[in-house]
Amino acid sequence: MIIKKNLEYTQGTFYSLKYDFFHPDGNTEVPLVVLLHGGGFTSGDRSMFHGEAQWLVKHGYAAACIDYRLAPDNPFPAAIEDAQQFVAFAKENSKTLNIQPKMIFSLGNSSGGYLAMMLSVLEKGIGINASKNIANMKVTGAISFSGASNLLPTNPETSLPESTREFLDSYMQFSIEGYREVWEKASPIYHVSKQSAPIFLVHGKNDTVIPINQSRIIHKRLVEIGVQSDFLELEDESHSLTFEGWTTARNKYLQFMKDICEKQKSAYIK
Repeated sequence: MIIKKNLEYTQGTFYSLKYDFFHPDGNTEVPLVVLLHGGGFTSGDRSMFHGEAQWLVKHGYAAACIDYRLAPDNPFPAAIEDAQQFVAFAKENSKTLNIQPKMIFSLGNSSGGYLAMMLSVLEKGIGINASKNIANMKVTGAISFSGASNLLPTNPETSLPESTREFLDSYMQFSIEGYREVWEKASPIYHVSKQSAPIFLVHGKNDTVIPINQSRIIHKRLVEIGVQSDFLELEDESHSLTFEGWTTARNKYLQFMKDICEKQKSAYIK
């Protein structure tokens, strides 16, 4: 296994964003999984997914655990800008990284799951990426663990609880009143289209942080318009999955990626 840490993928006036890269031994180009940590948009770091990265390498994938800017100092759309920039960076440097540029997946949990979904549904660059080619920033498929698909309080069954909305206030820094279009722009479900990439959704039925209906509504929308959406609802699981729950999801999402890679005639899948 090849492991390289503290690599830079972009920098701004006052920041430098790093990633840790994991790759199977050898020089074969393999699919890449971009790992996006959780933490309510305000905390967490790329090391949280090192274990998952190493597990993915054992199954023939490269993995990149990436930094993204955190709220409240860096509100919407900073985190999405960063995630899009990393995908573009990976595609541009695919030869150096020994990855297949048409086989890039996003995977995240909680706020990272939200970001993973955004990478699959956005049809244009956001923020500082607005003028860039979306084809360079879009993933082939996404895996979302316990991610929010609609940040707006549309109805009691899908609305996020008040405790979660405190994190959203730090992330958005706009009130919904008078800025509804901004909140829609920040919600994956409002970007779903026939061009959306396939999504694998994982959610615990007992999740009180991001209710499972947040995954149910985007799954329903994707299926209705003919986009592949696989959905794993886990009994007796909450926002943070148990080891058993995560293991079950791992096997399912691995198959999800394998099926997509096979359709794309990917060359190196164990």
